[in-house]
Amino acid sequence: MPVAMATGFFTWWYNYMARMMKPVAIKIPLSIIALVIAMTSFVWRWNVPDVMLDIHGANALYFLGSLVQVPLIAVIGWYGATMTFPIEKE
Repeated sequence: MPVAMATGFFTWWYNYMARMMKPVAIKIPLSIIALVIAMTSFVWRWNVPDVMLDIHGANALYFLGSLVQVPLIAVIGWYGATMTFPIEKE
């Protein structure tokens, strides 16, 4: 994910001359949030391999963090797609 974020920044800089646009303004903070959740989940799972065996207390946060990533990535992908394939307004 950090490599994809770096290439995204480079592409934005190269293709759009780092001009702030609505999709970029939405994608940057959501990407940072998704990265933090993913890194936290990775480290948590690495340290506690059976975190999903018992979903009580703090383990429920792991599960919710995993679920939250789905809409985050969907929104990030949607706005990325609108930069590649702009939606024409009539």
